[in-house]
This record gives sequence, C-alpha cells and structure tokens, in this order.
Amino acid sequence: MTEKDTQPMSQNVDEDAENVAPTNDSTSWGLLFWTSNRDLETERLRHGKDLYKVGRGVVNDIIICQENCRINIHNLSRVHCGFKRIKDVTADYQTIIEDYSANGTFVNGVKIGKGKNKLLTHGDEISMTCSKGKVFIYLDTQHRNPGFPADINKKFVIVENLGKGSFGEVWLAVHKRSNKKYAIKSVRHQTNCYNEAKRADAVQQLKNESDLLCTLEHPGIVKVEDSICKAKSIHLVLELMNGGDLQKRIKSVTQIKESTGKYYFFQLLLAVQYLHKQGIVHRDLKPENILMSSQDDNAILKISDFGLSKFVDEETVCKTYCGTPLYLAPEVICNRTINRPYTSAVDVWSLGVILFLLLSGYHPFIHSYPAEDNIVKGAYLLRKERWSKVTSEGLALVRKMLEVNPIQRPTLEAIIEDPWMMDDESQRK
Repeated sequence: MTEKDTQPMSQNVDEDAENVAPTNDSTSWGLLFWTSNRDLETERLRHGKDLYKVGRGVVNDIIICQENCRINIHNLSRVHCGFKRIKDVTADYQTIIEDYSANGTFVNGVKIGKGKNKLLTHGDEISMTCSKGKVFIYLDTQHRNPGFPADINKKFVIVENLGKGSFGEVWLAVHKRSNKKYAIKSVRHQTNCYNEAKRADAVQQLKNESDLLCTLEHPGIVKVEDSICKAKSIHLVLELMNGGDLQKRIKSVTQIKESTGKYYFFQLLLAVQYLHKQGIVHRDLKPENILMSSQDDNAILKISDFGLSKFVDEETVCKTYCGTPLYLAPEVICNRTINRPYTSAVDVWSLGVILFLLLSGYHPFIHSYPAEDNIVKGAYLLRKERWSKVTSEGLALVRKMLEVNPIQRPTLEAIIEDPWMMDDESQRK
C-alpha cells in the first residue's frame, strides 16, 4: 500500500467515530467484485463515465470470458447488461443495472427481464444466464458499514466476512483508491457481555499483534498495512492471502506429497528463524495460523496471528501457559503446575508437529486420550501405511524435533542444514 493508499501506521486512540458519516475517498462510484476468483482485479465504475456495458463482445467496457467466470460463455450475449449511474428525484446518485439480453440477468437470484432495469444496493449479487451463475458482487463506494469506524469506511469498501471467532472477525475489503484487496481483522468491546473479560483479552492480543507486526518485514510473515485502535475496537488491515490456511490444505488430501511438504516446511523454517533472530517467540504456531497464497503445491506460505508472541533474548524465558493445546511443547503443558520456564525451543516443537502433519496427514498425539499426556511423554503414533511413503530422512527429522527435552531439540539452523532439507529444488522455489 502506497503512502496515498492509507495513512502511516498509527495507533489512534480517539473514541470510535462510527456515528460519523465518512467522506468518500474513492475515484469510482461503484465496484464490481468478481465472485469466481478473488485474484481478479475488481472492476471500477469510475467517475466521469455513467454507463458501463458488460458482455462477451469486445465492444464492451467489461469483457467476460470463460477464464474469469463459471458460467457457459456461449450462453452470454455479446452485450448482455449495463451498469448505469443516475440521479433520482432528490438529485442523489443511484446505480441501476439494465438487462439487454433475453438469456437472463439476475439480481440476488431474481430475473430482471430484457429491456428492464433494477435498482442496485451494496452487496447485490449479479448473475448471468441463470440464477446460480454468479459473476459479480456490486459494491457501492458510498456505503458505510456500521460495524467499522469512519477511518475504515472512508478508505475501504467491505465485501464479505472471511471468518469469525469467539471475539473477532476477519473481513475482505477493497481499498477505494488503489483497488487492492485486503483482510481486515477486528475485535470490538461489548458492554454487558458475560465474557467481557475474555473479549478485553482478545482486544489486547490484537493490540499486541499490531504492535509486533508493525516491526516485522519478511516474505514469510503476513504484512500489516494499517492499524486503527479505537476506544471500543481495534482493526488491523493485513495483506490478503487468497488460499486459506494450511489446515484446509492438509484436510483436502489424504497425504501431501513429501516434496510439497518439504517446500511448505522450508518456508516456515525461514520465517520462524527470522522471528527468533528478532528475539520473538511465536508460541502459537499451528496450521490454522499459517496462510497460503493458493491451495497449490507451489503456494507461498505466511505466518499470522501474533497475539501470543513474546519478545525474548538469550537470558529470558517465557512462563505463561498459552497457545493451542495440540501444538504445545511438553514444557509449556508442565508449566501449568510447576511453573517451569521455557524458551524459543517451544516453536521448534510446534514446527515438528506441523511437519508430522504435512508428511503423514494426521496429528501425532490424538491416538489416545488425554492427548496432553501423550505430548508430555512424546508418545506419537506412526501409522505404517502413511510413513512407508516418507523417506527415512524425513522421519528422522520429525523424531529430532519431537524431542521432549527442549535442550536436546535441534536449533532452527541445525534443522535447515539437516540432510533431509538439503534439497536444491525446494530451496530454489
């Protein structure tokens, strides 16, 4: 994001201004968001031109081809429909869609009819040739989302919800000036909430993540583009990773190819090595916190969710019980009762669990319950039908990383130089 795209990184602690109508920061009166592929650039309906024609013919302002939609292109008319900006009786601008085709243009599943038009509102789904043939989501650049402060509404158009947790949400947004897509991660305070204390902790974690991410610059770490901290909420504007998370990729197949798993793992190693060199322990590494550019074998992976991270140095240890239980190192679990300190070796353990998953397709410690007992003992299950497909060098590295004694665990530098990692093809990628 350039300097013109957004304000410099800031922690604005003024009261939320959600009741203030934002000024429009857009060069367009509307946007058409492709539903078939988020990688496609959003179409702009720019000021100065009040009609945009859409169809498969080259005469159109927006040309639809088979590569950018899921409908049968042969059923699409040469000039199929048009998006038009008009003034109503109050002299306010509105957007209508005009249907030029007998083959069908639909708004939210309802057919318009050839020669007719339909008034559009923010978020309307536009389908062509059939009611399920979604092509665009119409975005009104004047639309104000009441769930966001004026700082967000002025610069971004909120498209859709990407995910929701107990206390926070992640939204897909388009920057009005640059037309770039971003993910906005938000946590809001709620008064009179029975678990307000936990929500306050979530807000603080996101604040920690904001403070931390602003200091980091690495291709394997999700980049924060802006940070807006209000009295009642905090919002992080993050680079968008369209491929979902690594957990989704692992679940999509029975077992990922070893070469692909190695390529993914190598990227994670370099990112965590960078963090440790900055004196940062992530403490919550897991597939759900690893985002992907796509679900392909050659995808770029980036680490996210730094709310539990902590700055440490060689003389500092961590003492807080935190993280996700199935990926916690034994010393972290034991820390609950005997207050035993731990170091950056906890991230090496979590990476070992992730490598186990990448190579086998299943979790090492849930073969019997309680799983935490298995973790403390280092009792992982090796299924012959899965590990017979993995080289002995790959399994040997997993064994080294899942060492219960953190002192005997290999360093990240030693892992990078492990015989299994000496793969020119993975490193070239």
